[in-house]
Amino acid sequence: MQRKATLPSRDAKSSNANSMNTEIYASMLDSLNECLQISGMLLDESQVKSIVDEIKQVIAASSSRKRERAERTKAEDFDAEESELIKEENEQEEEVFDQVGEILETLIKTFKASFLPFFDELSSYLTPMWVYSSQKLSLLFSN
Repeated sequence: MQRKATLPSRDAKSSNANSMNTEIYASMLDSLNECLQISGMLLDESQVKSIVDEIKQVIAASSSRKRERAERTKAEDFDAEESELIKEENEQEEEVFDQVGEILETLIKTFKASFLPFFDELSSYLTPMWVYSSQKLSLLFSN
């Protein structure tokens, strides 16, 4: 059964909840990476495909949150406090992207050339990561 990421509504009151959700996403991705490091070679193609599909959803949800934060900056009541909240949310979003990069690194190291078709499938989703984390991806490909 395919799970869909659900995002809470975005307003100043839900900002703390959004931050917590982003922290939870990062923690879950870190745990997934640990599992992949331990048992990655035991996965079959359909399981790798499921992981890639989930990564796509994580990146798409993150991009959506980024757009929503950009819209919040245009609000009439935007102030320094809201600016600081957005800065913190952006930093937490960076952690999500870092974890996605770690998972990709693990998958590439584990499956080598056989992961390339999956990586190709992800390539259009990775553009937002280059904006946030180009240095991390550079390191990923240099290893």
